[in-house]
Amino acid sequence: MTAKETYSAGDAMRDIYTRGLVTGDFILVMGDLVSNINLDEVVRVHRARRKVNKDAIMTMVVKEAAVEHRTRSRGDSAVFVLDSETSECLHYEPAFAYPKKRLAQIPREVLASHKEVEIRYDLLDCSIDICSVEVSPPVCCNSVIPEASVLYDDNYPGGGRYEYTRGNVYITKDNSSVIDRTAKIGRNTLIGASTQIGENVEIKASVIGPNCTIGPGSIIENSYIFANTTIGAGCQITRSIVGSGVEIKDSSVVERGSLIGDKVIIGPGAKLKPFDRLSVPWAAGASGDDDDDEGDEDSDIEDAENDQDSVDKSALGPDSNAIVWVDKPPEDDDLESPENYLNLRFMRIGDDVPDVPHSDTESEVSGTEGDSSDEDDYDTHTDAGSVSGRSDLSLSHPVLSEGGLMADKEFRSEVAQSLERAFAEGHSVDNAAVELKTLRMASNVPLVRVKEAVISGIVDQIPLVEDGGAVQRKEVTNTIARWGQLINKIGGIDPVETISLLQRHCASSPRMSLFGQILAALYQMDIVEEDDIRAWHVLPTSQGSDLQPGELKTNVGKTWIVGAHMIHQLDEQESDEDESEDEEGASSNTKTGTGGDEEDEDEEESE
Repeated sequence: MTAKETYSAGDAMRDIYTRGLVTGDFILVMGDLVSNINLDEVVRVHRARRKVNKDAIMTMVVKEAAVEHRTRSRGDSAVFVLDSETSECLHYEPAFAYPKKRLAQIPREVLASHKEVEIRYDLLDCSIDICSVEVSPPVCCNSVIPEASVLYDDNYPGGGRYEYTRGNVYITKDNSSVIDRTAKIGRNTLIGASTQIGENVEIKASVIGPNCTIGPGSIIENSYIFANTTIGAGCQITRSIVGSGVEIKDSSVVERGSLIGDKVIIGPGAKLKPFDRLSVPWAAGASGDDDDDEGDEDSDIEDAENDQDSVDKSALGPDSNAIVWVDKPPEDDDLESPENYLNLRFMRIGDDVPDVPHSDTESEVSGTEGDSSDEDDYDTHTDAGSVSGRSDLSLSHPVLSEGGLMADKEFRSEVAQSLERAFAEGHSVDNAAVELKTLRMASNVPLVRVKEAVISGIVDQIPLVEDGGAVQRKEVTNTIARWGQLINKIGGIDPVETISLLQRHCASSPRMSLFGQILAALYQMDIVEEDDIRAWHVLPTSQGSDLQPGELKTNVGKTWIVGAHMIHQLDEQESDEDESEDEEGASSNTKTGTGGDEEDEDEEESE
């Protein structure tokens, strides 16, 4: 259904409720959600919880993710306060990258009315909520809710059906897309229906919409190309969004973070700067009703068009029809909103934390808060740490004093003893994780210390076999199968960090020769994925860039080479599978062609 008079998620929910479209439990998701999660178990848990507590009208799906995990938005995190027994969310507090939040403010009544609570900064909202029908009436009285939409059967480009292939690649099942044999389709890519991809094209980690044409030799990385777009030969597009009906002519370069609106034409030979925003000129009289929202939009467009006199558009190419939107903060920027100018820069595609100038944030703060502001020593989101277990709830890494170092040493000893008991007495992984979490809270140490101790304990638990070979591999596999999941159970799931910690421990351990086998076992047990191994391998620290010359750095380099061999093997496996598929397709085509020729000959003889 389409509701033309709705301008926000609150409007949409009120309209759905007024029409009586929701009569039972429903699923609420963000409009841009892409997920393959099986919701049957989540719905079952929601309904079971409703039987116990009729006020439990919504169940939110969250995922554990460490602060530095690549799936977390740097500009939009949150602190969750949960009831330890029921997992009820007692308090939710947004945490933006700017202005920097240093302390979480938890209402006293929450702590007073609940004996035990969990304070979590390692939970990622998956934008999936299981809602009972009672959710709708309160929403009708409250227009401020997160943007959401009713779940559809699918949200792939073009609404078609797609086939999943190795490497997390999706191709339309109707075989309408034409991909040249010399083209390279990388991991995490989706190719829409009726799209044509030319020779020697490279596409990596991107979504290509339906009815697109990609010219020979073009390279597209980490980008989104919408429907009916034509990209010429020899173009490069990196970490950008390209709208519908766009034409990017030959030899054009679209740098990271660029946003190209619908029906824009650039090139040939266009050279966009990072974070350029382009659109077609505004057509007079195209707006419709003159309400306040459209008035604001018209004003923004007029400002953009007025800026064109000061913009050098020679880099857009001789055939361009685009206007350039100048990147500048609004006059009435609301720092309390996640959409404030500087915070949005942490959430836009292609942006990195160093792109937000330190001087910009300082000047912005000093101009609004004065010299006494807590934000004068603004620091980026990358130095934020977990708060679960911090007595002061600070959102930054603690700096250990001499006494703190002693406490850290004692904590390591206690963790080692806890792991030894778990290994010796055959505790379950869940029980071992609970004991380690309790130790961490009591000792007030960062989560990474727990993970270091757990990885060290698991590695040291692997028996060393003198002759190595198959017997040694079996010992590695058995140990990782039994205890590997403990690494994620302690919280703050970050597979890249897991591999980094494993590498450092093995490099300083008698079990350095087992690094490759342990990494392979973690991969086989789905504790780390291929993308995680590749992400770790490109980190400068994976080659020991932070170490002084010596034995440790040499050993780190050796383990890095082992990782390179593993990645090479993964590449060969994908290549062999692709060749096998091509051979099967060629064989099928040959048989089909032969049969056709014989039928033609039979027809000629009968004539």
